[in-house]
Amino acid sequence: MPARGQQLFALILLVQTAIAQETAQKDVPAEAAAQLAVAETYKNRKLLEQSRQEYSELLKKYPNSFSIAYDYGRLLAQMKEYQESAKILEAALKLGSDSSGQLLDPSLYNTLGYVHLRMGEFDQALEYFKMATAPEIYKRLSESTRMKIHNNTGFALMLIDRYEEALDEFAKARDMGSQIAVKNIDKVNSLIETQEKQNPDLPGIFAVVIHSTKSIKQLDTLASTLTEKIQKAAPKAKQQELNNPVIYVMNNGMYVITLASNSSYAKARALLAVVKKVIPDAFVSSTTNWELYQIAGAQVPTQEAPGK
Repeated sequence: MPARGQQLFALILLVQTAIAQETAQKDVPAEAAAQLAVAETYKNRKLLEQSRQEYSELLKKYPNSFSIAYDYGRLLAQMKEYQESAKILEAALKLGSDSSGQLLDPSLYNTLGYVHLRMGEFDQALEYFKMATAPEIYKRLSESTRMKIHNNTGFALMLIDRYEEALDEFAKARDMGSQIAVKNIDKVNSLIETQEKQNPDLPGIFAVVIHSTKSIKQLDTLASTLTEKIQKAAPKAKQQELNNPVIYVMNNGMYVITLASNSSYAKARALLAVVKKVIPDAFVSSTTNWELYQIAGAQVPTQEAPGK
């Protein structure tokens, strides 16, 4: 037997019993069980590229399988291939209803929310987390998935300056036993305390975070002329306070525009409405110096992983 054949045979033997039991509960054709065993074993062994190849082949063979699409989408999220993951998971959502109209695995809402959260699409992420907490869905979720939903919702709310709501979500996760939530509550309270201590009349570094996919695409062409557009939209009294906004892209693909670095916090916040006129579909939130470094990659509150 060729070497690859021996390897695949060994992998199948390791998990064939578990897969046989699981397959009976999933919308996976019996003839797909062997290859699915290989894909899952590769994933469990952290051989993600090999697992991806197997899942890709499986989805081409069985495009109507919710379970294969969902598992593949979760793998892509694990690999941080968020755009492709979202595409596959959206397809799974369309495939995933049983004869009664119920979603086969309602944890998909949390996974979709997580993926959009990682892409910086906070409005879409919050929408999926909201779907997951609908009573008829929420009651079907495991305790661990409920904790993830509340932690992830809190994280998304924190990033768009809705701190009190974020604390409420983290508190729900904490009450379920989440240690991640305990840490996040401390971090958000520290963030609130820092913001409250900020003297609104003193200069500082302030920023606007753009959370819109559409706006991000637009910014590719707006970058060179954004300062001019903002100044044109601003009242004359505020034009000198803009201080040449600077645009940069964070690791997660979101854009940050620094605003009014020589102006006061109060004046910088007043300019948010101006940016909103230039990029009307974006979520726009103020960011203090402390927050800016947090969001840009220092010690950010912890996100929950996708999945069940």
